[in-house]
Amino acid sequence: MIDPAAAADFPTAARRAARLSIAAAFVSCTLTCVFSQLASRWRDALANYGWLVDWSSLAIVLAGVVLGAIGLAAGFFKRSFDTAAIAAIGLVLNLGIIFVIVWYFAFIRPAAAGP
Repeated sequence: MIDPAAAADFPTAARRAARLSIAAAFVSCTLTCVFSQLASRWRDALANYGWLVDWSSLAIVLAGVVLGAIGLAAGFFKRSFDTAAIAAIGLVLNLGIIFVIVWYFAFIRPAAAGP
């Protein structure tokens, strides 16, 4: 039998989704930074795996966006505005990462290639 006081402290699925949304941004950044450090030391051995880390990082960020949207919608639906705030933070972090990626490919990379 579950104690009612313990059940009240157990985070709901929406709260867990909101928290995972924040964690996704940090996992993505950590994965990319660790691989970059390793690749700078062992460039020849890890040159073929850069695409795998890039796509994995993007998949984690996209999962964070989905989890943040679920947490935000459920937070407003259940009138749990603290859950909605946590989810909004996760969305801002993950959408910020996506914005930087799009900005890089739209403006920085074409300018570096030159005419």
